[in-house]
Parts: sequence; C-alpha cells; structure tokens
Amino acid sequence: MFSMFFGFGILWLIGAIVIIIAIIDIVKQSKMDGANKIIWLLIVVLFNLIGSIIYFVVIKNSKDKNLFKFGNGNIKNKNGENK
Repeated sequence: MFSMFFGFGILWLIGAIVIIIAIIDIVKQSKMDGANKIIWLLIVVLFNLIGSIIYFVVIKNSKDKNLFKFGNGNIKNKNGENK
C-alpha cells in the first residue's frame, strides 16, 4: 500500500516540476509580448500538465516563433508587412 502512494507521489512531483518550469519559462520569454504571456500562463494553470506539454511542444519546438502568437500579430497587408 505504501509503495502505491509513494509511486503516485513521485508522479505528482514530476508533474508539478514540469508545470513550474513551464511557468518560469513563459515569464522569462523575451520574444513574447504581455498578452501572449498571460494567455499561455492561463493555459498552463488551467490545464496543468497537459497545458505545460502543449506549451513546450508548440512554442519550444516551432521553427517559426510568430506562427503561434495569439491575437492579430500575424496578419499581413499586401506588402507583407504586419498590420
């Protein structure tokens, strides 16, 4: 019985560490504006471990960092400039 709870405790601790690392990384992200930071923080806080995994997969592994910004930052005019 003790080993079962100990195993779940280890899994919980690993999940908490991943969430904390994601939150710290979002706050320190210099290429992200304030609104995007707030949205990513909400995703990580509301969806916990799944939100953290989504953050690391989408943001950290994307080649085009602007592709996954929220809001109208990706809209371009006819000349290819941001609106």
